Amino acid sequence: MYSMQTEKKHTCKDLKRRFVSVIVPVFNDQSGIDAAINALAEQTWPKDSYEIIIVDNASNPQIKLNPSFGDIARILICTTPGAYAARNSGIDNAKGDIFAFTDADCLPAPDWIHTGVSALKGNKGHCIVGGEVTMTLSPKPTAVELYRYLTGFTQRENIEQRGFSVTANMFVTRSQVQSVGKFDEGLLSGGDLEWCWRAGHSGWPVVFAPEVIVTTVPRISLLKAVRQVRRVAGGRRNLLKMKAVHVNPKRVRPRRTAREAARWILSHPDVSLWNRFRMLGIASILKTVHFIERIRLTQGVSAERR
Repeated sequence: MYSMQTEKKHTCKDLKRRFVSVIVPVFNDQSGIDAAINALAEQTWPKDSYEIIIVDNASNPQIKLNPSFGDIARILICTTPGAYAARNSGIDNAKGDIFAFTDADCLPAPDWIHTGVSALKGNKGHCIVGGEVTMTLSPKPTAVELYRYLTGFTQRENIEQRGFSVTANMFVTRSQVQSVGKFDEGLLSGGDLEWCWRAGHSGWPVVFAPEVIVTTVPRISLLKAVRQVRRVAGGRRNLLKMKAVHVNPKRVRPRRTAREAARWILSHPDVSLWNRFRMLGIASILKTVHFIERIRLTQGVSAERR
């Protein structure tokens, strides 16, 4: 659990050394983390000014680090379930003055660290920086893939309208984490929302930096999409149960009701009519899963952990 501290410490001073700790949690995704490390190893940022911390969240088999990555990357093991517990483990072991968060299925642009640190400096360390998360489609996308691609991460909307950045692309200073506290490990989903809202309540707003870019791919299988929806439903329920002053219930709710989602899909100008109906089918399934999961959770069923 986090420890709330309202005292604001250093701002610009944190950026003088500019040593960056990149923290990447991973669970059962060896190919994804290999690709992420490859991208992170080719950053334009000086090699002696950053480290890559891979936090294996009890993968089976255990994640292995390719020897060719040398000393720039290292692996930690975190057995507490959840990506936020893994990120906290990375924070505890980080050497940097700046923490850069991304995910194992993300590919940071070559100038990702440079633009992220520049955005922090441009705001004099008085903010949290959330970068853009773009998605790429396969040549013949599944209905699930197409739906996830079009709904996307909506980073600009998340930041400008809801006050949070996803941890797939977020830059913070060490002093900000010391002031705000670490991620709440009791949240298996929504920990990025809660932490950013807590930061905003402590005087650290989130700003959108579109030039700070990572790329990812949408989920392809329905099973993975269903698991994600179940996890999100559990996260929302736990956020509402917190009854914390920095958690606004209106911002915890889904962006669209089932009716609004159907209207949005059927009127989407960039998708063929056939694909709109395919997407509507997937959206209907996932909305139903979310509804059922909410009922299950009220009956004491354990929330989805992965």
